[in-house]
Amino acid sequence: MLGDWMNYPDQEVIAAVAYRGVDPKDTRPIYQAVIGTNHASGLKAHKFVTKANNTEKELGHLHGHSPLVSPPIYPAVYSPCGAVHKKLRDGSIDPSNMRPTSDFSWPPPGYWMSWLTESVNDRINLDIDFPYVHYYSHGDFVEQVLQLSALGEQVL
Repeated sequence: MLGDWMNYPDQEVIAAVAYRGVDPKDTRPIYQAVIGTNHASGLKAHKFVTKANNTEKELGHLHGHSPLVSPPIYPAVYSPCGAVHKKLRDGSIDPSNMRPTSDFSWPPPGYWMSWLTESVNDRINLDIDFPYVHYYSHGDFVEQVLQLSALGEQVL
């Protein structure tokens, strides 16, 4: 019974549940190297963004090196960063902390840079890469039990 998941026809659903994510299949063209400046919110909150990035580096979630030794790596697309206010449990804004963001939808449609490159999110086909998945609710389970019972099946 434990290995039955390997025979399930939609292995992407299994991967999404087991590994808590879906492979977005975002391919980048090999001929582009695009660098975008950070959003104004990320520039204004650079101390908070640096603090958050340093924490991620210490945890091993992020790799970084000095700007003095980091020319743009070709090919690559660099998404701009921003920052948003963090809120405390009571809903008020925490004045001593902010959350950095990455804008994977940059450049937006209609912006002049969109003529030169696509955003990371533009490369994801929501119809193909994320097939329809129906999650089973408690109500669905009860409905199935009642249908089986009405058909004369023994339900425990």
